[in-house]
Amino acid sequence: MSKVVTIILAGGQGSRLFPLTKMRSKPAVPIAGRFRLIDIPISNCIHSNLKRIFISTQFSSESLHRHIFVTYRFDNFTKDFVTILSAEQTLESRDWYQGTADAVRQNLRFLRSEGDLILILSGDHLYRMDYQKFIDFHICFSILFKIISSISFSKYQSNYLLHVEKNWTLNYLNYTFHSSN
Repeated sequence: MSKVVTIILAGGQGSRLFPLTKMRSKPAVPIAGRFRLIDIPISNCIHSNLKRIFISTQFSSESLHRHIFVTYRFDNFTKDFVTILSAEQTLESRDWYQGTADAVRQNLRFLRSEGDLILILSGDHLYRMDYQKFIDFHICFSILFKIISSISFSKYQSNYLLHVEKNWTLNYLNYTFHSSN
């Protein structure tokens, strides 16, 4: 059985949600009273029995850090965790994260030390999903990586599903483009 570690990318500024993001990052925006956007992917992970969770933060993250530390604590008898990976400057790199892929790249040493497979999630999605089914499918068909994305720009929406095999060949690409007009 493969060990899966999750990284939730929660460093976004969320400029389209201004003024809600004036003092906090987008994943820290409150929803439904006492919850935050970040709670949705964390809840999906916990319900999928994925309890090794890193959260990568950068922009205006103090309230998000406070929420994570107060809300998510596992018992001391397991190796489960929810922990913050803040953007940092090191002797090897003086740069902050230069985007989401760079956030993953700069934190690979932590991810590789905790798991065989890495599940990369956005910190601001509102959906319910059993990630274990997704991972089982991934392992069953020996898929190297899979990207699922939904992008929405005002009146246009596009959905992608990219499936790459272990020999780096593109096996499947599904792309849809919709106009709201």
